[in-house]
Amino acid sequence: MPRLTKKFVESTLPQDKDLIIWDSEISGFLCKVTPTGKKSYFLYYRTQDRRQRRPKIGDHGVMTCEQARSIAQRWLLEVSQGNDPSIEKQDLRHMPTLKELTHQYMREHAPRKKASSRKEDYRLWQQHILPTLGSLKVSSLDRSDIAKLHHSLQSLPTTANRVLSLLSKALNLSELWGYRPNHSNPCLHIKKYKEQKRERFLSQVEIARLMNILEEDEKNSGNPWALYAIRLLLITGCRLNEILTLRWEEVDFNNQCLRLSDSKTGKKLVYLSRTCCKSV
Repeated sequence: MPRLTKKFVESTLPQDKDLIIWDSEISGFLCKVTPTGKKSYFLYYRTQDRRQRRPKIGDHGVMTCEQARSIAQRWLLEVSQGNDPSIEKQDLRHMPTLKELTHQYMREHAPRKKASSRKEDYRLWQQHILPTLGSLKVSSLDRSDIAKLHHSLQSLPTTANRVLSLLSKALNLSELWGYRPNHSNPCLHIKKYKEQKRERFLSQVEIARLMNILEEDEKNSGNPWALYAIRLLLITGCRLNEILTLRWEEVDFNNQCLRLSDSKTGKKLVYLSRTCCKSV
């Protein structure tokens, strides 16, 4: 048996059937040459319970003979310690990518969230996370992958922080689902960016101007529902979605209030002024 080297492997010609060349130095290390000329490295060994294994190390050309030899030596060391590199390699091959984890997240976890939150999660996955990390195996993601993505969004600190929180939750779930070891979340210790709160109040002049415009639009047969919604937003201070999804059964005229059944913070009571009741 020869010692497998780059020169020897490349000088070996294909035959009518697969040709197996065993290495003279490392037990079980071999190169297979197919009739088409493809050359690949394998390692043959037996596990501690005497099961035969022959996992592929890689193709010649993609890796060098010495690289394959180094992997074969490492695998034999693992075998001597009671491990089975072939099973571990199969486990990695069947491990989901982040894109596949996203599908499971949206299917099993997202339905527990509010519709607006599900929509925002989907947007963050599609626009910011999957284009960069979607093809990576969940088990191979490390802190540098997450930190690089987070840093690339530094000009959008709020978005960057939402992306980090979403990834952290999804990777926590990946531990629960058996795709990563416990307490291995790579989002840990990545510091969020400081966010600038956006707060803007209309001045009395701006409010008067807005009300005048709404009155003019109403006289010109504008959309009455849009006008009423804008007035309610202005008078109540409610969120846009709270007004747009408001139902009549949530309006309590007798007690002059709105009894919102599902706001961002849960059930919510909004007291109405007389002006507001006229708008409603």
